[in-house]
Amino acid sequence: MNPLFGPELWEKLGKNPETAALLADPSFKPVLDDLKSDPTALSKHIADPRVLKLFTALSQQSTAMPGSTASETVVEDATMSDAAPQAASREAPPAEPAAPPAPEPEPENLTPEEKKKRDSLAEKDRGTAAYKKRDFAAAIDAYSKAIEIDPDNMSFLTNRAAAKLESGDIQGSIDDCKKAIADNSERQLRTDFKIIARAYGRMGNAYLKMDDYDNAIKSFEKSLLEFSDPKVTRTLREAERTRTRKIEEAYVDPELSKQVRAEGNELFKAGKFPESIAKYTDAIRRNPKDAAPYSNRAAAYMKLGELPMAMKDCDRCLDIDPDFVKAYIRKGNVHFYMKEYHKCLTIYEKGLKLAPNNRELRQGLMKTQMKIQEQQSSGEVDQAQMDQAMQDPEIQQILQDPQMNTLLKQMQEDPKFAAKAMRDPDVAGKIQKLMASGFLRVG
Repeated sequence: MNPLFGPELWEKLGKNPETAALLADPSFKPVLDDLKSDPTALSKHIADPRVLKLFTALSQQSTAMPGSTASETVVEDATMSDAAPQAASREAPPAEPAAPPAPEPEPENLTPEEKKKRDSLAEKDRGTAAYKKRDFAAAIDAYSKAIEIDPDNMSFLTNRAAAKLESGDIQGSIDDCKKAIADNSERQLRTDFKIIARAYGRMGNAYLKMDDYDNAIKSFEKSLLEFSDPKVTRTLREAERTRTRKIEEAYVDPELSKQVRAEGNELFKAGKFPESIAKYTDAIRRNPKDAAPYSNRAAAYMKLGELPMAMKDCDRCLDIDPDFVKAYIRKGNVHFYMKEYHKCLTIYEKGLKLAPNNRELRQGLMKTQMKIQEQQSSGEVDQAQMDQAMQDPEIQQILQDPQMNTLLKQMQEDPKFAAKAMRDPDVAGKIQKLMASGFLRVG
């Protein structure tokens, strides 16, 4: 038997935990028997990882045993030159630096289509790396090469569009997006709908940079038809708001606003109230910071019986100019027509603080006080008026006051108690509001 396979070595291998399992493997026994009977059969079995593991262990055993011979070492070196370093002497030579791994050989079985895809994606990756570094010229160059290699991949066009947009070539970005959309449709490329949505979205962003909000909004809407992206939705809404604001800003012309308001006044005098409202509305658009058109429009709404709209315009007028006396007159009149007499008193009194001698305010206040007295003496109950008063937060607050509840009960039991209660200014004010609202009747 070849000394390489001496019984002492096999005995030691059997005691080695790493190789004992191999020796006990029934499927490996034929290989071992072949090697024992014919050592030259090693070349036939060297590809078997179990053989490689076994001979690594044998090499270690050979160098460790004092009785091993030079011939055994030579056989090990000859057969395991790829697995272990040579051991021509007991002293190992100094280790040399490891050589860099050899580059993997290029596959030779790629089809032309596979090679095209590989090369184009490599250019795309190069472009993306340059884009991240904000080297947009290099990114555009790489994406252009990717497009040249594979013109059917629309993502290369949309990527180049993004790079062009960042570089300042807005029209070039739009052209790339349009080409991606058109090529996909005309050549029936069946591109992923997300890529087409991206093309529309990037085209919309390019139009935004040109302040072309109409085309930007159209592009974002088409993008969302392809794919619902929350970011695009938010951009669309913001573009719509900005477009509206810019249109309104471009429409502002204070001088023209005065002219249009004057035209509205003429229509109002002629009894053409809807037409006057249209003019006043235009005047407001021309100068939204002017309080006068709101007051004029409130008067026209009152003529048409649109009291809530008139009230809204009075409030807006006073928001712009809290000292606009006409708005107090008209707001007081609206409250009067709505039978909210307690609010009439408040509004007229506020107006009179600004213009103590204003005839319309004085007449309005007097008319309201007379109406309240008439209401108290008639003995009739206006249920609609009471129901409306109950919806008023100010009336609700008075009725929820425990002290007022006690006073109201005492007044019901003894009407004369009202005179005593009215001595308190705070209580008197609350009772007057309840009486003016139609909720409380005294006498």
